Amino acid sequence: AGASDGIRIQSCWSKLANAYGKRARHYHNLNHLEQMFHEMIPVKNRFDSWAAAVIALGFHDAVYQVTSSRNEEQSAAFAFRELSALGVEAKYLQACEK
Repeated sequence: AGASDGIRIQSCWSKLANAYGKRARHYHNLNHLEQMFHEMIPVKNRFDSWAAAVIALGFHDAVYQVTSSRNEEQSAAFAFRELSALGVEAKYLQACEK
């Protein structure tokens, strides 16, 4: 991974941290992500890809508006855009659509 990859990864993380760090988020915030991550660790070996599971966790509530019924769809689209920009292979990006 080159320097530009690191910059793209940092940019992606900054967008996620900003999304989860919004004041209006009382539950779907960075603490929520941390709690879920810790709950996943004991069942880590049940995932086909631990990396994919952690990435999915990070994006699962990236877009969250209380009054919207499209949060999951919009979070998946956000994940697709960000992961595409990072050069993630198409076969993994397809999971964003599910």
